[in-house]
Amino acid sequence: MLKINHIAKTFNPGSITEKKALLDVDLHLNPGDFVTVIGGNGAGKSTTLNAVAGVFPVDSGTIEIGGVDVTALPEHKRAKYLGRVFQDPMTGTAATMNIEEINMDRDKFLDAISHNVETELKKIGLRLINVNVTDINDESGYIEALGKEAAAKAINDAKKSVAEKERDGSIGEAHALRDQRIEVASANSVAIQGENEAKAEIAASDATRREREAEALRRATAAEKIQAANALTEAYSAEEEAEKARAAREQATLEADIIVQAEIAKKKLELEAEAEAEMIRRKARGEADAIYAKMQAEARGMQEILTKQAEGFAEVVKAAGGDASDAMRLMLADKMEELIKIQVEAVKNLKIDKITVWDSGANNGEGSTTSNFLSSMMKSIPPMNEMFKNAGMELPSFLGKEIQQEKAIEAEETVE
Repeated sequence: MLKINHIAKTFNPGSITEKKALLDVDLHLNPGDFVTVIGGNGAGKSTTLNAVAGVFPVDSGTIEIGGVDVTALPEHKRAKYLGRVFQDPMTGTAATMNIEEINMDRDKFLDAISHNVETELKKIGLRLINVNVTDINDESGYIEALGKEAAAKAINDAKKSVAEKERDGSIGEAHALRDQRIEVASANSVAIQGENEAKAEIAASDATRREREAEALRRATAAEKIQAANALTEAYSAEEEAEKARAAREQATLEADIIVQAEIAKKKLELEAEAEAEMIRRKARGEADAIYAKMQAEARGMQEILTKQAEGFAEVVKAAGGDASDAMRLMLADKMEELIKIQVEAVKNLKIDKITVWDSGANNGEGSTTSNFLSSMMKSIPPMNEMFKNAGMELPSFLGKEIQQEKAIEAEETVE
């Protein structure tokens, strides 16, 4: 009928208030068994019954009722397999009624059951729909006898009550008619007075209501306007902040664009300047290399000319028997014709017929003015002897002697 297989239950596990209420409880009951569980406070008696009823789940083990495993079923679904009478008599179905009252007053018994049972059912989310009560009997027939006694008493009391009621009814009917008329008139008067007072109270109440409604409307309208004004203020503030943020962003964007463009232009100018400087450096290096190459070539040419001249002069000296003076004379003799030609070239292009010479009359009859001009001009050409002296050399004697020396020599010969 009931099988409890090694169930265990611990409350508040892992905390300082941990309580092991059930530990490996095992119980098997057959149909008809009557069992009393005895133990001290906290032994687990109520905990075992609550575990069977499904008040809380067990940590381990299984519970079977009538061959059905109800271990995982909630409390309300186990109700069809078992019934309980609570340990507290005040939580029973009819704790305040005795057996005689239960048999004599079934309506009170049903009300007590409905009230107490439904209260307990609501704790688990259920409600009571209907209560069916059968006659309560025992083996001795005591309960049935009590019922018959109660029934007979109830019948006699009912008959007596009926007779008394019929008598009282006739008397009461006459009094009732009298009282009815009095009461009706009084009631009508009171009713009219009450109606008038009610109307006055209604009017006053309506006035008060309208005043309160007007006041409420005024406060509501004012509050709405205040809220609307606050909302507009917040909206304007938000728009102002948004505009400031947008202006700041645009300003930052513009500044960034200007800075970027300036940096780009600066970088471009730097690159162009570097490129131009590099081009100038390369051009200068190229020109310097060209000049160097030109001067080097000219130097090599001049060196070659001087080398050849030195070699030629060496040959001339060699031809002159090793005498450098004789070699110089030979070279001058070789160039004499060219030197005279240069002197002639200096005056040959003069157009004598186009030249006019003004005579101051100071020629003393020695030649014409024109001839004197030509003679002076020829004398302006440096004589060869002076050219040699300016060069630090002496005109060779085989080319002639100065006139003054010749005259001096002749004078000496004459004196002798």
